[in-house]
Amino acid sequence: MQSKKISYFMSHGIGPYFHRELVKKIKSREKFVLCIDEQTNNQSKKQLDLLVKFWSNDDGLVVTCYYKSMLLGHAQASVLQSAICDAFKADGINLKRLLMLGRDNPSVNTTLENLIDQKMKKLGSGLLFLGSCNLHVVHNGFKAGLSSTSWYVENVCTDIYSWFKQSPARKEDLANVINDFGDVVEKTLLYFTITRWVLLGKFVLFLCENIFDRFLTWFQQEEPLIHLLYRELSELFYLVLAQFLKYDFIVGKSGGDLCDIDFKLNEKQLNSKNIRIGERTRKQLNPLTQQEREDFFKDIRNIYHGISKYFKLNLPLKNSFIRDLQILHPSMKNAQDVDQIIRVARGVPDLLIDNEIDYLRNEWLAYCIEVIDPKWMIKNKQTDSSGHEHITYHRVDFYWNNIFEITTTNGRPKYPVLTKLIKNILIISHGNADVERGFSINENIISSNRSLLSQLSINSLRTTYDTVKNSNGGYSHNVPIHKELIKAAQSSFSFYNEELSIIKAAEERIKRERKRQQNLSRSAKTRRRAFDDTEGFTKVTTRSQFNYCGW
Repeated sequence: MQSKKISYFMSHGIGPYFHRELVKKIKSREKFVLCIDEQTNNQSKKQLDLLVKFWSNDDGLVVTCYYKSMLLGHAQASVLQSAICDAFKADGINLKRLLMLGRDNPSVNTTLENLIDQKMKKLGSGLLFLGSCNLHVVHNGFKAGLSSTSWYVENVCTDIYSWFKQSPARKEDLANVINDFGDVVEKTLLYFTITRWVLLGKFVLFLCENIFDRFLTWFQQEEPLIHLLYRELSELFYLVLAQFLKYDFIVGKSGGDLCDIDFKLNEKQLNSKNIRIGERTRKQLNPLTQQEREDFFKDIRNIYHGISKYFKLNLPLKNSFIRDLQILHPSMKNAQDVDQIIRVARGVPDLLIDNEIDYLRNEWLAYCIEVIDPKWMIKNKQTDSSGHEHITYHRVDFYWNNIFEITTTNGRPKYPVLTKLIKNILIISHGNADVERGFSINENIISSNRSLLSQLSINSLRTTYDTVKNSNGGYSHNVPIHKELIKAAQSSFSFYNEELSIIKAAEERIKRERKRQQNLSRSAKTRRRAFDDTEGFTKVTTRSQFNYCGW
């Protein structure tokens, strides 16, 4: 098949078909979440990627799907808002179905969120506000700690990176040394920007391995984790405080209580002997003088204080809605928590009416006495050679999907309101990793030798890639082949020709308009020249008459 045929087959056939199928699914759901992020692609254009999260009835779980990309010049909040709302309008998607905006924390995104909320309020709805991506918050907290010292870690790492990048010989020598050491050091040169803080130094390595890595790795998963977010953020903040504060001042505290601790009071600080810096770091202190040690531990305290201050200001540990979402965990099946599920229901804009919230209370109480099959929670059990049991759990949406399928004796769904609520709670974004993973896909699609791809082609390629990825096993041969798909492929050439005709007609209109403007300009010049000639002739004639009369 020729490349041209493959091109229009993709951009005018199967790509638009898969997009239409996605739009049908979005329009059939009560709510969906929009996740956004932008990058500058190889076309030197700002590419805004839009992903949607919603409950898939076909799969019985939460899915994250690529929706659309937009190529922008200026990317002010008003421009982004217009682009997003116009895309929804073109696809016939009701803006009122939008539950929340998954985003990182630039001010333009905050303004965008407010603009969309204002537009939704005019429609009688509104957005659920839960702040920005907490992965970015944790990274920035780490950065805030390091920035509170004069170590200039970022500058050192950038210099090291540049030293090897600018010399193929040095790069080859480094690769040989790395191969000799195996996995002792990183095998890839990373460009250290403000989001690459988690690979630096012995003390930094201690912080990462013992505190940050687990959270940053765990919350990059695609499965719904919003019910774990509050607890994990609380534990993360607790661990940071436990590195430099005395146990008596933090024991028994969690969540918002941690934010009330005055961690800078001297009486709460661990001494230099007990402050946590990691054994590998402590062993390197022997050659230092007393003054150097004091300066070092002062820097360590500043780092911990910087991280804690940032976390105290930016972690959503005072957010009661996120705290209440812990009730979705299977272990929280307790009748005493009925008020918690009611608060969650009230906190979701434009989802449940008053009568449904009343029914929800009774459904939750009935759910609390339901006999649950352990297989709905436990995916696998294994015992290692030491006799230790290792349990792998199902995703939380797998568990709840089984709850939703429970029926009454007459075959009706037993928990209709609870189903409606939880399906639209589990889709809440716990981070922006899904969108950022798409950046590497963009780099493969819009490579340096394909920088002329149109927005239509980019959207079709990403949509098709995403459809294959989300199919059974992620293989193209598992994508269902329906009559509509075959028809779309067969019609791609006619749509392509139609677009060419439209483009050609537009070009001809532009040419005709340009020619008309040229003719008008030429006529204006001719008239001006004739006027100038007439005026000149009149002046000459008048002067001759004056001379003839002797004036």
